[in-house]
Amino acid sequence: MVVVAVLVWVIIRNPGEVTVVLPSASVAATPTTPSSPSVESPTSPTPSGTAGSAAPLPGTVPPAPVLPQSPEPSPEGSEVAGTIVLNDATFIAPAGWLLYGDDLIEDGRRAVRLSHDRTDARLQAVTLNPGDSDLSASCGSLVDLQQAQFSDVTRQLVVPIGVEASAGTGVRCGFTGVRSSDGIANTVTFTLVSRATDSHVLMLRTTVPQGGASDSAPVQQLGAMSCEASASFGLALPLC
Repeated sequence: MVVVAVLVWVIIRNPGEVTVVLPSASVAATPTTPSSPSVESPTSPTPSGTAGSAAPLPGTVPPAPVLPQSPEPSPEGSEVAGTIVLNDATFIAPAGWLLYGDDLIEDGRRAVRLSHDRTDARLQAVTLNPGDSDLSASCGSLVDLQQAQFSDVTRQLVVPIGVEASAGTGVRCGFTGVRSSDGIANTVTFTLVSRATDSHVLMLRTTVPQGGASDSAPVQQLGAMSCEASASFGLALPLC
């Protein structure tokens, strides 16, 4: 990141979900009123952003950004998601998916959070314009921030994903753990892809409760939405 956030990226938060700001430009997100510091509080999200740092010297790798943390609103009582239009991507949420977070971050970019009404599987999506960035460092920084809201954490290594080399690059990382706010075990996965034509980045974060939902229709729908978003972004994910 140098991180959905790597400009200073804005990436969004969970009971410890985060707003990411990739390294370069400064950004400040102006949110709606947050509920309690619990990640699952039932109020509107309140994003917060921090200004970026100076550009790195030529030939050096930009440092991972410091990503602020903020409360995650409760998915309860949210509106039906439907068609989601981001700045660089579009996808359709099937029936049963609610839009519980909708923020404008740096450069007026839209960041959304969706939740399945029955299983609480979740998707966060945002596109960013960070310029040149280290996707692996950004992915690792996102995990560092997010896992602070979980216990019994087992991290997954940052691995490259097989996008067409001429079209761009991509990485995936994540962890499993028990969310401190509600005691529910989840698998959290970040997928970052950078488009070769303009270095814009699509960030997708999926959160899947362990146990009953691992092979359910909502999980398949998460995959379908991720595929649709990445295809419209111009970088088809593997297995899509």
